[in-house]
Amino acid sequence: PPHPRYPRPMIGPLARAFAALWPYLDALPPAEVAAFERRAALVESAARAEGVDVAMVAAVCWQETRLGAPRRGETTSRPFASLCGVRIRHAYVSDDARSAALAARSLRRHRARCGSWPAAVSAYRTDGVCGAVRGRGYAAGAVALAGRLGPRYVCEVEGGAERDGCSG
Repeated sequence: PPHPRYPRPMIGPLARAFAALWPYLDALPPAEVAAFERRAALVESAARAEGVDVAMVAAVCWQETRLGAPRRGETTSRPFASLCGVRIRHAYVSDDARSAALAARSLRRHRARCGSWPAAVSAYRTDGVCGAVRGRGYAAGAVALAGRLGPRYVCEVEGGAERDGCSG
């Protein structure tokens, strides 16, 4: 349930899915909620445009910047260089929509080339090396988060917590 001081819950399926995993997100001040909803919508739109798993792209972007969300117990976001950690020639892409679009495109290409999500996410983290050892921990975290986020996202897209199997 939303925080009594900030009574509006998240809008948008991906933002609501994140809030289902981390309820404190609904308790943020309205401006922070609106910024998080906007960033989540950009990630969702980019993933859909590239035809890749929304939860996987969202998990990667969450690992990079928490989509700009404040940490639990804080009320304001921390600055970040690139929404999804995207760099071009060692310079971070600061435009949120472009960062999300490039992340989704990169993940789609890595998935096609590497053959699995763990190897693709590792390649995303290590500048293109499928399954690189130094990217495996990062990839394992993203794959695990996507595994938790994906079913919640589907519930939100298909009707929210009222749908069978979607509560809790």
